[in-house]
Amino acid sequence: MRIRIATRGSRLSLIQTEIVMNMIRRVEPEVQFDIIVVRTTGDVIQDKPLYAIGVKGGF
Repeated sequence: MRIRIATRGSRLSLIQTEIVMNMIRRVEPEVQFDIIVVRTTGDVIQDKPLYAIGVKGGF
């Protein structure tokens, strides 16, 4: 079985993703994972406050 996991690219998000993957592997050792790093507008534009970006769903 293959599972795709979408996550933000921050160090914390990637560590949390690894924790979840390890928990799943304990139950289903054969499972394989694809990690998809999602970058939102809020991740890309970091020099402005969110209200100044002017888009909904910045994260």
